[in-house]
Amino acid sequence: MGPVRRVTAAVAVDGENRRVDLSRLAWLVVVLACLIAVLILALDDYYGYAAVTLAVAFSAAINLR
Repeated sequence: MGPVRRVTAAVAVDGENRRVDLSRLAWLVVVLACLIAVLILALDDYYGYAAVTLAVAFSAAINLR
């Protein structure tokens, strides 16, 4: 067995700005795009497609936690 490595992580102090991960930003863009698509689809009376797109938006929003 080799040497043991210690892993440390920096913790943000209250009042400091945190960086947004690129993957989190990408999921946010997906959620916003889906919500815009839901609005457009609902206005054009495509309620089934709007519901499916809303479900996709909710699924993508899970990754923002």
